[in-house]
Amino acid sequence: MLSTDELICHMKEKGIQFNIVDESAAKDFLTYNNYYMKLAAFRTNYEKVDNKYLNLEFAYLQELSTIDMRLRYIIINMCLDIEHYIKVTLLNKVKDKEDGYQLVRKFVTKNERVLRNIYRHKASEYSHGLIENYYPFFPIWVFVELISFGDLTYLCEFYKKMYGEQVVFFDIHVPQNIQFNISTQDTQSDEQTTENEIISFDDISANINQIKSYIDSGMYLEAIQECEKTEKEHKISQEDIDLIGELKNDAQWRYNEYIKQEKENNKNKEVTDSQKREMFDTIKSYVSSSLRSPSTAIWPDYTKTSYFYLENGHIVAVGHLEAMNGFGGYGKVPYYFEFNEDLTVNWWN
Repeated sequence: MLSTDELICHMKEKGIQFNIVDESAAKDFLTYNNYYMKLAAFRTNYEKVDNKYLNLEFAYLQELSTIDMRLRYIIINMCLDIEHYIKVTLLNKVKDKEDGYQLVRKFVTKNERVLRNIYRHKASEYSHGLIENYYPFFPIWVFVELISFGDLTYLCEFYKKMYGEQVVFFDIHVPQNIQFNISTQDTQSDEQTTENEIISFDDISANINQIKSYIDSGMYLEAIQECEKTEKEHKISQEDIDLIGELKNDAQWRYNEYIKQEKENNKNKEVTDSQKREMFDTIKSYVSSSLRSPSTAIWPDYTKTSYFYLENGHIVAVGHLEAMNGFGGYGKVPYYFEFNEDLTVNWWN
């Protein structure tokens, strides 16, 4: 990465002048107020001869970047007001049609990506409470607070198809000849941005295909590990970083759904008779070794012990026997065992 002094030298080589704003002030501006990539994007508006710009002052680029910033602030405020208006209007329309759950349920059924995007923010201090309380069955008034502006527009289109009426009665149209964000790509091959001149990224297409293959095969943890390995071992572009992030989140979401389903399945599983017999024999062996007089213990039938599955697939066995105490009498001795899926003892008491 070039230093600020090197960037100024690079601009001078391209014909950019420092008569209005001197090099010292330009250095301060690049250090504290803006960065080269953004500033240099505006140079494509100026004529160039023999690979050098004509009458282009650094001050012009500086002023354009300031105008761009102020324009962005105006547009952001407008977008926030428009977004708020759309949400209020949509909520008012939905409350006259349904309970506020049907639209969201049908929308996410056809757009699972939106649910995954919401789940990605589960750890956020701003939204984790809403996600924890409602996921995945969101009412409309919660849902609109968790989705992006883009997904809000998709939701409005879905509402229009579902109920046959428009949410808002205006269209946001940007003429094709207007560019709000000037492209950083120059038409001259030798005028690529400085960063593109000195940075090359690894081709990770094979890694991406492997990750997708893992996900398609239900190997979600392997997919997550491959994502992390690829990020760690390769120099990758921002586009690939975003793609790997999406794949990783997709794999994590699918894995969480798989675990949730497994837990539900485990809760409904029945312990077989052969499993009960095997576990009861193990219980007798463990408990007898701790008794003062195991030969005098009175054991119930194995069916008198309670057996049930935990969400993690382990089996719990709870019961009691009659054992001789120190006074020659008998008393109840309770036992609690947790067995692994292979019926080995995880722990007991």
